[in-house]
Amino acid sequence: MSDSINNIYIQALNNAYLLSKYKSKLIDTILKSPNDSIYFQGLRDGKKIYDLQHDKSRLRDLERLRNKSTRDRGLERGSQSHK
Repeated sequence: MSDSINNIYIQALNNAYLLSKYKSKLIDTILKSPNDSIYFQGLRDGKKIYDLQHDKSRLRDLERLRNKSTRDRGLERGSQSHK
C-alpha cells in the first residue's frame, strides 16, 4: 500500500471507530453502501475493531460483577455460620 492509500485507510478506520462509539446508527447506515473503496474498507474494519473492543469491555465488566457477587455471597454465608 502506498502512503497516501495507507493514510486514507487509517483515517477511515479512526472515523469509523468514533462514529461507532458516538453515532452508531449513522455508521450502520453508511456501511450499507456497496462501496469497496479503501476508505470503506477502513470504515468497515474500524467498526469491527470498535465492536470487538466494546464486547471485550462488556465481558470484563460482567466478569467483575460475577466475581463481586460470588465474594459477597461468600461473606454472607460466612457471617451466617457464626450465628
